[in-house]
Amino acid sequence: MEKRYSPEHVANLFGVTRATVIGWCQDGTMPAVNVARASAKRNRWRMSELDIETFSSRRANRPEQQTTAKTKSRRTVTRPTRDYFASK
Repeated sequence: MEKRYSPEHVANLFGVTRATVIGWCQDGTMPAVNVARASAKRNRWRMSELDIETFSSRRANRPEQQTTAKTKSRRTVTRPTRDYFASK
C-alpha cells in the first residue's frame, strides 16, 4: 500500500501554510486524492510520494516570476531648499 501524506506534512515540506496546499489540491495544481466519504461535507486530501515529486518537479521547472519595476516616487520635481540661517 502506498503511503499518503496529509496537507500539513506537505505544507511543512514546501514551507507554506496548510490552506495553501488545500488550495493547490482544489484547483488541481497539486495532484491529490480526496479520501472523504461521499456523504462528508468536508474534503480530506491526501498526496502520495509520486504526487509530491511530480508537483515539485513542475514547480522547479516553471519560469521565473517577473518582478515588477520599482516605481518612481510621486514627487518627481526636486525643489531647491533655502537656508534661512545663512548670512547674506
